[in-house]
Amino acid sequence: MGILWWRRGKKVRLKIHKEEVWTYLTEVNWHKSQVNDSVNKIIEFSVAKPKEMLPFILQYADGIEILEPQELKQEYISTLNNAMRINSDT
Repeated sequence: MGILWWRRGKKVRLKIHKEEVWTYLTEVNWHKSQVNDSVNKIIEFSVAKPKEMLPFILQYADGIEILEPQELKQEYISTLNNAMRINSDT
């Protein structure tokens, strides 16, 4: 991936709501900062530019909740709303 995950930075916390997504995302260590909380199904990363994780997160849109940072969550919601607007029949 081209995401700048090589520097420590802002914390990104993701709550995983689908077991198959949890299994896939935790069977590989995506980054050295990755911490998997199997009790609460939360994955945490420290990344330089959280916004660059958006395409990765969007792959699992119906199975992931962004807990933090708030700016990434807002960008995610805006992207999803725009996609719904573009693809709606009305």
